[in-house]
Amino acid sequence: MLKYVRVGFAGLISCIAGSNVCAQSAPTAITYQGYLEHNGVRLTDSLPMLFRLYDAAVAGTQIAGPINIASVAIEDGVFTQSLDFGVLDTGNQAMWLEIEVDGYIMSPRQEITPSPYSLQTRGIHVDADGRVGIGTGSPTASVEIAGDEVEILARSDQDNRAVNVRLQSNVTNSIGGTYSNISFENGFGAEDFVISHENFFQIDYLRLGTSSEPGLMRVRWDGTIGIGDVPSITRLHVTESDIGIFNDYMLNETLALEDDDSVLGIYSTPTGSYGSGIVLGEIDGNSGVDKWGLVRTTSNTDPELRVTYGSNANYAKSSIRLVRPRGDRVRGRDGTDDRG
Repeated sequence: MLKYVRVGFAGLISCIAGSNVCAQSAPTAITYQGYLEHNGVRLTDSLPMLFRLYDAAVAGTQIAGPINIASVAIEDGVFTQSLDFGVLDTGNQAMWLEIEVDGYIMSPRQEITPSPYSLQTRGIHVDADGRVGIGTGSPTASVEIAGDEVEILARSDQDNRAVNVRLQSNVTNSIGGTYSNISFENGFGAEDFVISHENFFQIDYLRLGTSSEPGLMRVRWDGTIGIGDVPSITRLHVTESDIGIFNDYMLNETLALEDDDSVLGIYSTPTGSYGSGIVLGEIDGNSGVDKWGLVRTTSNTDPELRVTYGSNANYAKSSIRLVRPRGDRVRGRDGTDDRG
């Protein structure tokens, strides 16, 4: 009668031993050593053997193998065999090795337990809760990277192939809540900046904020941008204090400034060629038709505040025009008479 006594594993350095962070290039072989007797006598022979991996000590599901070895040398009852099941995506689940010798299935199956090298290899650590640490043996997050200087690079080596970094949450409620965050913190653990994908009454937006100023900027799904702690109602909406601007009051405004006292500051240097101004223009078929400008010329060109009109690309050099509230035109300073 063939009797099988397990001796053990030697040199267990494989990803199959429980670590799911090994690279494809890492060694995947294990060395197994066993002991066989026949009718109480240590066996010396060469016999065919099959090796299979299961997810349970009894019954269960076969997860790898069989590895078929046509002839395994047995010397004084002892045999040693290298087994390579490849890289297995089994996480930290337990596995059992089943051995069949010359048609006889040995019992019991032998449990393959994780080895220190399979879980802690070259600075990569996996704790009992499955948290992965690179450069740290005590990770505090699902994945933690620590070092004197940390650089993370995601690169595509093929032309016109994108590099995608995806943050995806399991959304169970489409009204309200934060879906994902990117946090930037200082060395004291304080939250400096946060970029969040959030939902506010079925409106998705990207928010930039800090722990003290949660609503510095919001970018809505439709491209509108709000600066300040209120959602944007124009293409760009800057709010210092919420004074209650509402949509029905607006008519196609692209920019809105909202505060108790709102000031748009436009500044130029004294040596500039144009100065500073606000230009209202019209484009027809990719050609400029006219430009109205409220212009403050520079001290380099005799500073004035002008209302200009014309098609000159240099709006400050266009003709000066004024329009009275009732609509009557008056003579411009260039001598033309615009009265109708």
